[in-house]
Amino acid sequence: MMKQVKLSIPTEWSDITIGTYQKYVDIQLGKGSEKKKIVDSLALLCGTTTAIVKKMNYKDLIEIMDILKKMIDSEPNKEQFRKTFVFKDDEYGFCPNLSAITTGEYIDLEAYCKDDPIKNLHVIMSILYRKITFSRGDRYAIEEYNPEEFKEELFKDCPMDIALSSLGFFLTLGLTLAKSSANYLEAQELKQQKA
Repeated sequence: MMKQVKLSIPTEWSDITIGTYQKYVDIQLGKGSEKKKIVDSLALLCGTTTAIVKKMNYKDLIEIMDILKKMIDSEPNKEQFRKTFVFKDDEYGFCPNLSAITTGEYIDLEAYCKDDPIKNLHVIMSILYRKITFSRGDRYAIEEYNPEEFKEELFKDCPMDIALSSLGFFLTLGLTLAKSSANYLEAQELKQQKA
């Protein structure tokens, strides 16, 4: 008879980190049979070994995979976007004024979002969120962007719910700004044609 093992099964995006999710995506995109991917994914997401997963009762494995599938298929809640959060004993803030980001921030964000946003998610988060240096009420200032400080590795431990909600906010904002820019340019073109 197999001994009982207690698993920690993530049910919400806040239960897994960016680093864990990146490894999960690597497993899904990697080589190997679907069965191997299921065993490896379950072991990763539940913080156990493949040896333990292989000894599990098949009925339990199916139940756990259903729970994990519901979590992974769930949409992140854009309303849960957090401008600030405490992480590893420091308070971090989302870039307070995206229209005033530096050229370096913009170039790096664009490059990391285009290349492979999942693989680069921790880097993107380190650009969008930085330590708060000053706050008063709802307003705050964050430390300057310095790509030489290599803070991106720290964000591999950041909870996925923060990453997904901020990216949802960031991408929605980007689409809105792109539409506004296109409308503005179109209006300018019409003006020039009439002149």
